[in-house]
Amino acid sequence: MNISLPTTNSNPCKGTAACQVSIIIIDSPLADFRSDSKEGVNKSMFVEMSLSETEVSSPYEYIVISDIKVTNLSDPIRMTIPLYEGLNKSNPNNTFGCGYVDEATEAQLFKQTGIGAEIINDRLVTCLPSHLTQIAVEQYVKDVKTAEEDSLDTKASSSSNESQDESVSSVNMWGSWAVYAVFALAGMVPIGAFWGRRIDLRDEQ
Repeated sequence: MNISLPTTNSNPCKGTAACQVSIIIIDSPLADFRSDSKEGVNKSMFVEMSLSETEVSSPYEYIVISDIKVTNLSDPIRMTIPLYEGLNKSNPNNTFGCGYVDEATEAQLFKQTGIGAEIINDRLVTCLPSHLTQIAVEQYVKDVKTAEEDSLDTKASSSSNESQDESVSSVNMWGSWAVYAVFALAGMVPIGAFWGRRIDLRDEQ
């Protein structure tokens, strides 16, 4: 297993005199694993990581000052976690995802919210948490649209675009007739003045 903190300003240890990293590993699959993903199956150990700001009193002694709360990191922590077994390829839509147990919910569901994943191979996955909690890898079935659903979406989009084009064409046509009408009225003004002038001259004669 490999863990690395961000090297940017997002590093939660940045600015501390010394930073202690504590890791707890639950190296056995959860018997009661419940996920909010489709057909989620626990595939790795659970890794719980915590950070503390410390004061070093000697090369071999330190005192914990306070725990460091880690939430909403702009650059995530990287945890490369080994898997118990490879991906079950009997379903082509099976894939890996990283997540955590949401202890705030009564069901304590395993959720992927806020945790990205980079699949290295069938035995290693890098999880990208932006907060610290118990992290693990699950196998689940990703949602894939059928060809029929894609076709319906394409038709709906095409129909919407055609309606917009017709609306634009109608507006342009009305605008062009309005322009012609303005020019026609503008042309009639000097013609009317000319004929009025001719009538006045004829009356004077």
